[in-house]
Amino acid sequence: DSGNYLCNFFFFIIFPVVFDELSELKAAVVFEKSKLEIW
Repeated sequence: DSGNYLCNFFFFIIFPVVFDELSELKAAVVFEKSKLEIW
């Protein structure tokens, strides 16, 4: 079933990429906050 294939493709390829982007964004925000607290 091609629909199931697309679902697997999205889950295994796109989801980790999006998750990685989100974690990098969160890390950048935390870094900025810590920088502000240091000053």
